[in-house]
Amino acid sequence: MDPFPHDPDGLGFKANMNDIVATLACSAMDYLDTALSYRKYIGDIYRRELGSLKKIQLMNYKEDRKPNYQIFPVHVDDREKFTEFMWNKGIQVNINNRRNDIYSIFGGLRNDLPSTKRVDEDVILIPLHSDLTTSQVEKIVNCIMSYDDI
Repeated sequence: MDPFPHDPDGLGFKANMNDIVATLACSAMDYLDTALSYRKYIGDIYRRELGSLKKIQLMNYKEDRKPNYQIFPVHVDDREKFTEFMWNKGIQVNINNRRNDIYSIFGGLRNDLPSTKRVDEDVILIPLHSDLTTSQVEKIVNCIMSYDDI
């Protein structure tokens, strides 16, 4: 099932935030370090617990770079089956981006981009946000580990 069944016929617009949203964001800056630290904490748990699974492959972060853990993408065997499995367990997983060349407006599908093809076929986002509790993180990890055993 294609989660993006429409072929757009034109380019869209990029909308920037308004002054009200900017003001709220400015007031939230006092809590940014706390949120980033918690996201790193969750990301570290995921990397430690999921790093040696057969059906899940973590992104290869370079030693000289520091991820912000805005999202947590993973490569997964049989993404559709994994998605159904996780949703049935009450855990929302999502596809973040699709390759642009699937849309005719961008020239059509190219066959000379093997890495782009792989990412488009097998990357999915597992939950990562500041409102996750440690018990929810534990449930996510346990569900992913049980998927690996299927």
